[in-house]
Amino acid sequence: MSNQPTLFTYMCDLKYVTDGDTVRLSWVDLGFSMKLHNVAVRIAEIDTPESRINLKRYPERTAEKELGLKAKARLKELLVGDVRLQSLERDKYGRVLGHLFVDGINVSDILIREGLACPYYGATKQARVREDGTWGV
Repeated sequence: MSNQPTLFTYMCDLKYVTDGDTVRLSWVDLGFSMKLHNVAVRIAEIDTPESRINLKRYPERTAEKELGLKAKARLKELLVGDVRLQSLERDKYGRVLGHLFVDGINVSDILIREGLACPYYGATKQARVREDGTWGV
């Protein structure tokens, strides 16, 4: 028998997209007529550019903010239809850390492929806007 925990996937409904790697869900259906409401989710294992940068204070980060807004808009486009949450754990801010799927496709894979996110596994963030306008190391 494996020591790995079983990962459950839950039906959910998008409330809004906070940025390219964080969303707020209206509800998460746990089954047996039980739902969690107003759930913050940090998408696991990716990093996207920040979309909420004060450009008056950090004008040198304009390109990052622009790409962050593109990542946020793209995530909003992707999260329609049959949205599912695969919950892993809670992060240090109390958000659910997990993967989001639409019609069985992991949205993280799409964001990475399109250059709007890069893989991230908890080390120091070193990603930046590259010369080709994508996000990565």
